[in-house]
Amino acid sequence: MAVLSCGHTQHVRHRPPWQNRAWVLDPERRQARLGSPFACGWCARDRSHDEFKEA
Repeated sequence: MAVLSCGHTQHVRHRPPWQNRAWVLDPERRQARLGSPFACGWCARDRSHDEFKEA
């Protein structure tokens, strides 16, 4: 699971054909991706109903 800078979390799995993230299967490749940019799906959509939204 990735913890994003916006505070949201994102499961990062390799489940073809929907997600092609073969790098998650290799510990060295996972380690190399730490700190890399990852777009937040929650922030990309309307967050007006987000239960974690700050007041």
